[in-house]
Amino acid sequence: MSKLTFIGHSLGGIIIREALKHLKSYRKHFHGYISLGSAHLGYMYNSTSIIDAGMWLIKKFKQSTSLKQLSMTDKSDKRESYLYKLSQDDGLKSFKYIILVSSYQDCYAPHDSARIQMTS
Repeated sequence: MSKLTFIGHSLGGIIIREALKHLKSYRKHFHGYISLGSAHLGYMYNSTSIIDAGMWLIKKFKQSTSLKQLSMTDKSDKRESYLYKLSQDDGLKSFKYIILVSSYQDCYAPHDSARIQMTS
């Protein structure tokens, strides 16, 4: 085995980041990580009221753990939330190349979240 490159779309990008914790013995082979529209910072900066309303409705009636995690409401303290803790993991540092693709037209993954960029 020479090089490993991971490509994830939407929730797949976050699933890959979680999986990296379990692939530590392969880190010397990590080459590229490509994320296409993954909400790495969740939906904190979502500006679409339709998405906000839909997420509220699904969280209310389905008790979806993944949506609570993506909205960072799975814990009362944001620093204890799943996505915050995942952001503290150093898995991405093992890659030579990291490509984060986002789109302003994407109505699901906020642009800044897909780029892992905190804005004010």
